[in-house]
Amino acid sequence: MLNPLQITLPVMLHSDKEPRIFLESKKRIESLGEKYGIPLEIGAFLPFMPDKSRTKESFEKQIENQKKYKLPIRLVETGIHRNNSLAYVPGDPTYNPDISSDLEKTIEQTAKLRDLDPNPSESLVIAPHVGIIVTGIPKADFSIPCFYSPEYFVEHRDEIINVATNRFSQLQNMAKEKGLTFAVENAYLAAVEDLTCWWMKSPPSNNLNKYQMHHQTLNDFNSLKDISKGNMVFDMAHFWAMINLPAQFEKNKDIISPDVLFATMQISSWYEYLGKICMSEDYLKQSHAIHISQIGGIGFKLPPGTEMARRWNGEGKALIPSRAFRDTLKIAQKHNLPVAIEQDYSFSPLDYKEADSFIEPIFKNYLSEE
Repeated sequence: MLNPLQITLPVMLHSDKEPRIFLESKKRIESLGEKYGIPLEIGAFLPFMPDKSRTKESFEKQIENQKKYKLPIRLVETGIHRNNSLAYVPGDPTYNPDISSDLEKTIEQTAKLRDLDPNPSESLVIAPHVGIIVTGIPKADFSIPCFYSPEYFVEHRDEIINVATNRFSQLQNMAKEKGLTFAVENAYLAAVEDLTCWWMKSPPSNNLNKYQMHHQTLNDFNSLKDISKGNMVFDMAHFWAMINLPAQFEKNKDIISPDVLFATMQISSWYEYLGKICMSEDYLKQSHAIHISQIGGIGFKLPPGTEMARRWNGEGKALIPSRAFRDTLKIAQKHNLPVAIEQDYSFSPLDYKEADSFIEPIFKNYLSEE
């Protein structure tokens, strides 16, 4: 008998509306599975990326709402980057004692919310990112947590890796004591987004230019495996963007070179780069959960119609073929891995119908042997 395919949808549990909307949508998407003969279990994915989701008031509201709605929580993502980087510890030059990490308290909150689930997951997965940013700032600028210049990172690479590895181990032990599975999510090795007003409250550096390229280092397969001791969450969109990265750099070579990327990875060619990225199967063998969404390139929330969007979002072309989604979902179903659907959801109104539109074309051929 087939295992049910575990699909999760993002829910801001401190919202007064989202838990109710999630429960209404859950029934609709389960019916979609029935239509195509695919047994589904629809769960909640709690993203703690925005600062607002990690305030004392939001934590209290999450507890209140979980007592009321009793959501089936199946996946959690911590705050990422800056003060939630795995390298953000006392002794790091970017460490600010007035800005604490939220990773411990997110683990504690996750355990509390899990305990209010009537049918809790036996191994609820909570995922951070490595969260180290290398971008074009002066070497002596340590004003933003875990933002480094290329020169500083290259000189201190081994030291930073050791710090991140030890920090992951510490947090993993804490999570394990609470019955949680702590696993790191793969991210972009290069991305273009607005770093001056992104998720975090931390004041931006005067040395950051809006939409400058940055490198989320140590997200090649072996670095992730070493830091996490083989405990990963596989983000399919991030992986495909990295496979496509050489083509994007080549297409945009009039404004960018791979020199900084290569330096952070200790390589000198795209051939070596692809060898470090490895194959999706390598990640899946190490993964406790999967995130899926369509993607066009390495641009993130770039203004539509701009040159930046044209250069870095693939001109609106979908990068990932439907068959790749189908194959990945089958692996998830076989191994009981929860899958978060991370499409861009509208809030006018929020109804999660983007999830239906995303998965139905995949479901149409899901049971085919071809």
